[in-house]
Amino acid sequence: MDGILTHGSLFAGIGGFELAASEANIQTLWNCEIEPYPRLVLAARFHNVIQYGDIRKLDGGAVAPVDIVTFGSPCQSFSHAGSRAGLNGASGLFHEAVRVIKEMRNATNGAHPRYAIMENVPGIYSSKSGGKSDFREVLNELLKIADETIHVPEPAKGKFLTAGAIVGDGYSLAWRTLCASKFGVAQRRRRMFLVVSFADERAAEMLSEPQGKGRDFTPRYRKGQGAARGVATCVGGVESGNVDLCVEVKAEAAQTVYNICSDASNSMRSDNPTSGVYEAETARTLDGNGGSPACSQGGTAICLEGNGQRPSHKGGGIKEDEAFTLNTVERHAVCYQEMVGTLCSSDYKGIRNHRDIGEDKAVVETFGNNGYGSWNGEVAALKASGGDFPGGENLAVENRYAVRRLTVTECLRLQGFPDDWFDEIHITEPTDDQLSYWRSAWAELGKTKSDNQLRKWLKDPYGDSNAYRAIGNSLAVPCALWVLRGVVEHCVQ
Repeated sequence: MDGILTHGSLFAGIGGFELAASEANIQTLWNCEIEPYPRLVLAARFHNVIQYGDIRKLDGGAVAPVDIVTFGSPCQSFSHAGSRAGLNGASGLFHEAVRVIKEMRNATNGAHPRYAIMENVPGIYSSKSGGKSDFREVLNELLKIADETIHVPEPAKGKFLTAGAIVGDGYSLAWRTLCASKFGVAQRRRRMFLVVSFADERAAEMLSEPQGKGRDFTPRYRKGQGAARGVATCVGGVESGNVDLCVEVKAEAAQTVYNICSDASNSMRSDNPTSGVYEAETARTLDGNGGSPACSQGGTAICLEGNGQRPSHKGGGIKEDEAFTLNTVERHAVCYQEMVGTLCSSDYKGIRNHRDIGEDKAVVETFGNNGYGSWNGEVAALKASGGDFPGGENLAVENRYAVRRLTVTECLRLQGFPDDWFDEIHITEPTDDQLSYWRSAWAELGKTKSDNQLRKWLKDPYGDSNAYRAIGNSLAVPCALWVLRGVVEHCVQ
């Protein structure tokens, strides 16, 4: 094929497919996303890309024809951690992507798009709507774009494999589950990638590579970047070219990364007090909460060993044999999570009542000479030496861990984005046209914003909750890059 491939992105989010496309020398002409915050990120990162909002209002026959249409339709109702409503839930927006592709092919007499790429959760394989397989419906709908007579049969034993292919007369489809941890990022994120070729019978080749040949999946901006910018410490090892999980900590502090299983998992239900919490080299799958271990589906916790820092500690704030004396002023072992149950790697399951903790409270293990103790949720002037109970000020304190969630920068790295992806997205002095555009963007969500509200938001749009949600809803860029480079290699052969 002559010339550069072109690309359109549906359910674009913060531009994972767009970033991967630029790394694969594919030109993105347009994208479609309804959420205002991701749209602001897209506008800042892809200046020359036409932006559309609600996919339900998008006419595939009216937008610029492209060679590749990518989409990661909502996964919530496919996911095991979601409602499992399947195509009857939010994931039913998949049908809008099919409609857009059909409209474009009708408008171009079948010339565009030549390829469609879908990304979603592995839960799609087993998801059902009305007792029928959702994945079978997905396969049928995508293949019927090329051949209305196609009918995908039920798989053997009623279960789809995590990799497969279907070949028709002049068209093909293939799918495969990829894990981000094998593509240069320290996150255990398994996702289904599906490629449809409307032009030939070689879709499976785009999701595979000849034995002995490895397709490059490392974005240019990550080559030579090293582990991290600034002060960071990495844990784990490099396997198959993977980058370590980098956590931003003080250089003097010892740190460990723990993964915490979901509350409903067999590991957490086990009588073994240490089951369900394990030291890890890769993070658990990120979600809209940034992989917070406070979530019922579990997450990743960064544990900083020690009891804080101050000049009088004469070092990194770590003591091996005893805790520093706690008092009502300093914050030793400060909790950055919302629930007690997320704090302790050793006895997480032992605390079932999940008492709320604020940043001004320390979490400690206490006991008295008479063998019993209690904690009333208040910060007391506890001493490191033992004493008789009652008299909370004399309770002994066991050295614990301070725990925090992954930072936004760490989450960006775990998805393969540059550290500065959310930088400089604000608009200090919006024009009337920009105000009109963003007013319409919010209106698509049914929200009315005044000019003053818009100016305030555009001037300072960033918020950690928005960032965590956007990153969790995105994809692992190296996986998308590997798939897109497979399409490019196929086209130049």
